[in-house]
Amino acid sequence: MNQQLAGRTVVITRAASQANDFLTILEEYGAKVICCPTIEIKEPDNYDRLDEAIDHLYGYDWVILTSTNAAEFFLRRLFHFNRAASDLDDLRVCAIGEATASRRRSVRRRDDARRRRC
Repeated sequence: MNQQLAGRTVVITRAASQANDFLTILEEYGAKVICCPTIEIKEPDNYDRLDEAIDHLYGYDWVILTSTNAAEFFLRRLFHFNRAASDLDDLRVCAIGEATASRRRSVRRRDDARRRRC
């Protein structure tokens, strides 16, 4: 493999649970990798505000998913209440980033908006 990063040190600040694939790629390119997670992805203490928002989807114009984690938690909770992705059909849905859009598309095909960066 090409060792373009040989002699370089890279710090990965992603959540530890999401860093392994990136770490492996960087090491294959010869980088010395230090994992220093700056965030932790975990369940919220309670879902009251999200549950209320899901219960009142008709009151919203947009759902904006800012990360794959946001998409995953939102969709998991939507399905927890036996709601379908089609319940979002009357809303516009925006995904920030290609990975987030990909996760959202796995349950809802229509693209209302997608941004590479804010």
